[in-house]
Order: sequence, then structure tokens, then C-alpha cells
Amino acid sequence: MIALFLLIAFGLQAQESYTKDDVRAMFPVNVKNLWINKLSGWLDGKHTVDMIIGTDGFSCRGLYTMRSSGETFFFEGDDVSHELKLVEMTQDGKTTGFIFGHYDGEKMSGMWMNVAKNQQLALNLSLVSDFDTQTGYSCNTYQWHGIFSGKVNDQQVKIRISKSEDAFLVKSYGDSMIFKDIIPAKNDKIEFLAPEIRPPVLVDYHLKIDTSDLSKLVLMRYSGGHYEIGPTLKK
Repeated sequence: MIALFLLIAFGLQAQESYTKDDVRAMFPVNVKNLWINKLSGWLDGKHTVDMIIGTDGFSCRGLYTMRSSGETFFFEGDDVSHELKLVEMTQDGKTTGFIFGHYDGEKMSGMWMNVAKNQQLALNLSLVSDFDTQTGYSCNTYQWHGIFSGKVNDQQVKIRISKSEDAFLVKSYGDSMIFKDIIPAKNDKIEFLAPEIRPPVLVDYHLKIDTSDLSKLVLMRYSGGHYEIGPTLKK
């Protein structure tokens, strides 16, 4: 476990802030070609995250801090062709979740999943030279909410959409799991949303919203550069 590796092998203690040297210490001294970067971004489109991540192209280790609470989590796992599969844990080794995503050295785009594997949150981070700790966190103020439900391929589906000034928060429910994604808003009368994090039953569909009629949500199958009308979900 990474906590045992950290505490016993290197004596890494809980502290207010961490550096790239702390992440370097998570790897054996003989590991070469190790890239360690700082990333900042958002979890669930709401919570600011500061991450220090190290990878040698095979193994990935690091840590991240929730800026709002100051709580730090550690992670380790595999890096296979820039695709990460990581286990998240606390300083004392308690597993608290999983991280999956694509990391190319400049951006990480993926998701966080809880231990029960029934909740997913979008995770989007970008390379920074240093953490901007002076930037505070402010809650999104949503302009409207809508909960739409219906059947897709004989499966009951529920989608909650919240609209802020510049983005949509899309929360889909399926297979006893919750899928969340943040999508930039174009602020057009008709919006087409394509969540990357969604239940399997919705994988072939985009979401069509007519902002002048929020009583329904039309699912559109996207194929060959064209849309085909699919099921309609209603409030």
C-alpha cells in the first residue's frame, strides 16, 4: 500500500503543503525518466483541486489537495499509454476512491469514483507552474434545474440538468450509479450536450435542450455527422 510505502520507507508525514520532492520520494531511487508535474483544476466542476503527479510511463503516484478543505489524498496505480487507473487513499492507507482518466503531461481528463463504485465525478486538471492558492472557491449559482425521466431501450433513465451562467451540470442515473459531467454552455436557444461520463444506455445519445421549453429533454442519436431523433424524457 502506498501509505506504508510513504510512512515507513520515506517517513513522509502529514503536512500543510507538499512539493515535487515529496512525490519523487514515493518512487524507488533507481527509477529513471520520471516526470513530475503540478496540475490544478476542478472536481465535479465545483471543488478546486491541486495535484502533484509523477509517472515513469508505467507506474503513476502522487497526491492531491482539496483547496476548500485542505484535505490531502494520495494515489498510486498504472499508466498504460497515458491511460491512468489509480487507487486513492488517505495518509493512513484507507482506500477512499478510484481515479480513471487520460493524462498526456499537460492535461488530465477523467473521473473520480467512490469506493462503493456507485458515484462518479468529473475530474479535469491542467498543467500549472505553481498553485494559485490565492484564488478562492465560489459556488456556482444555477439559473435553472430540470429532472427528466423516461425509458431508453426499455431501461428507466433519469437525468438532472442544472444550468449556470456558462455551463451545464449533467447528472445521469443508471445501473445503480450516478454519473456527473460538466459541459460548457453556448447559451443558444437550442443546446446539444454530449456528456463524456454517462451510463451505458446513453452512450449513443446526445441531449437536446430547447431552453424555451424545459418540459422535456430529447435524446438525439449522433451518427455519421447527423442527428436522428430518439426517445423523449419528460419532467
